[in-house]
Amino acid sequence: MTHSFTVSFFLKTSIKIQKIHSENFTYFINFNNQLFLKSNRLFLCFFIFKTKFSNQKQINLFNQLHQKRIKKYELAKRQKYCQFQNSFEKAINQRKIVQVANKLGSYFIRKDKFYLKHKFQQLQASPNKQLKQQKCSVNLKCSWSNIFIRNNFKKQKYNISIQNQDGLWCTVKEDKYAQQAERFIEKKTKQAESKIESELVSTLEKQCSDLGKELEVEKIKVQNKNIEIVQMKKIIDQQSVQLQEQSTEIMHLRNSKKNLEEQLEKTRDGFNQLKRDMNRVQSDSTSESQKSSDLKNIYLELKKQFEEYKLVMKQRIDETEQKLEETLEENEDLRRDLQIKSEISQRIELERLKMYEQKEQQSINENEKRIEKLTKLLEENAVLSEKLSESETYKRKFKEKNIQLEKSLKEIQQQRDKIEQAYVQMKKRVNDLSVLKTTNNKILEEKIKSLSKENEDLTEENKKLKKQLQRKPAVVQDYEEEEQEELEEVQAKPFLFGPIDNGKF
Repeated sequence: MTHSFTVSFFLKTSIKIQKIHSENFTYFINFNNQLFLKSNRLFLCFFIFKTKFSNQKQINLFNQLHQKRIKKYELAKRQKYCQFQNSFEKAINQRKIVQVANKLGSYFIRKDKFYLKHKFQQLQASPNKQLKQQKCSVNLKCSWSNIFIRNNFKKQKYNISIQNQDGLWCTVKEDKYAQQAERFIEKKTKQAESKIESELVSTLEKQCSDLGKELEVEKIKVQNKNIEIVQMKKIIDQQSVQLQEQSTEIMHLRNSKKNLEEQLEKTRDGFNQLKRDMNRVQSDSTSESQKSSDLKNIYLELKKQFEEYKLVMKQRIDETEQKLEETLEENEDLRRDLQIKSEISQRIELERLKMYEQKEQQSINENEKRIEKLTKLLEENAVLSEKLSESETYKRKFKEKNIQLEKSLKEIQQQRDKIEQAYVQMKKRVNDLSVLKTTNNKILEEKIKSLSKENEDLTEENKKLKKQLQRKPAVVQDYEEEEQEELEEVQAKPFLFGPIDNGKF
C-alpha cells in the first residue's frame, strides 16, 4: 500500500508541473523549427555568394551564421529529447501503479478463497438453498476486498504548497479513519472464520459416514493444495523483491526530477537569447534576399555561356575525329608499301645468290681450262705471269667490292627495321591520341601535325631507298661486263719470246 501511494503521489505532481510548462515548450519548439528552415535558406544564399564574390567581411558573416545555426539545431534536439523522456517515464509509472493494485487485489481474493474451499467440498450433498446462500456470501466477501482497495486511494487527500526555486510540492494529510478501517477488517475476518468453523463442525457430525468414503480422494487433493501453497509462498517472495526494486526506481525518478528542473532554467535563458538573435537575423535576411536575386541572374548568364562553349567543343571534337580517321587510312597505305618493299628485298637477295653461284662455277671451269692450257703453254708462263698477277689483283678488287655491296645491303635491312619500329611507334601514338582526345584538343592537333610531317619524311626516305635499290642491280651488271672484258681467252704467241727448244717438252 505504501509503495503504490508514493508512486501515485509522484505522478500527480509531475502531471501538474507539465501542465504549467507545456504551452511554453510547444511555442519554443515551433519557433525553433521556423528558425532552422530560414537558416538553411540563408546558408544556400551565402554559399553561392561565397563562390562568386569572396570578400573577408562576407566570409566572416557566413561563418558566424553557420555556427549559430548549428547551436540552434542542437538546442531543438535536446528539448525534443526531454519531452520524449518525460512522456516515457509517465507511461512507465502509470503501468507500475496498475500492476501493484492488481497484485494486491488478487492477494486478498486468494486469501478469502483459501478459507472457503473446504466449505464447498463438504457441503456438496446439502440442499440447493444452503449452497446458494453460501455462494452469495463468498461473492460478497471477494467484492468487498476489491472495493476496499480501490476506495483506499480515493479517500486520501493532499496539501499543495509552492516554494521558491523548487516548483510544486504535495504532502499527505493525516487520516484518522485509516487505522480504524484496518481494525474493522481484522474483526470481520475473525467473525467469518468463527462462523465457518461452527458450521463445519455441525456438518461433519451429520455427514461423517459420507465423508469417510471420500477421505482418500480428499487426501490427494490436500497434497495438491499443499504444493500450491508452497508455490504461492515463492510467488510472494518474488513480489517482495519486485517491491524493493520499485522503491529504488522511485528514488532514481526523484533525482531525475531535480535534473529536469535545472534544465528548465537553462532553456529559459536560451529562449531569451534566441529572441535577440532572431531579430538580428530578420534584419539581415532583407538585405540578403536582394543579393540572392542578383546572384540568380548571374547564374543564368553563366549557364548560357557554358552551353555555347559546349557546342564549340563538340565541333572541334568532330573535326579531330575526322583527322584521326584520315591518319589511320594513311598508316594502312604505309603498311602495304612496307610489305611490297620487303618482298622486293627478298627477291633481290635470291637473285644475288644465284649470280654469285654462277660466277663461282664459271671461275672454276675457267681455272680448269687454264690448267690444261698451262700444261701445254709452259713456254708462255713468263709472259703471262705478269698478266696473271694483274688478274689476281682484279679478283681481289672484285671481292672487296662484293663485301662492300653486302655491307650496303645490311645497312638497307637495318634501315628497314628502323622504319618498322617507327611504324609501331606511330601505332602507339595513334592509340594515345584516341584516348586523350577528350582532355586537350589543342595538344592533339599539334601532335597530329607532327605525325603528318614524320609520315611525309618517311615517305621521302622510302622513295630514296627505292631509287637506291633500283640502282644497285645496274652496278652488278657493270661488274659482270668488266670481268667478261678482262678475262678474254689468251692465245699462245711463243714467237714473241724467241726460239723454243722442243726437246725439253
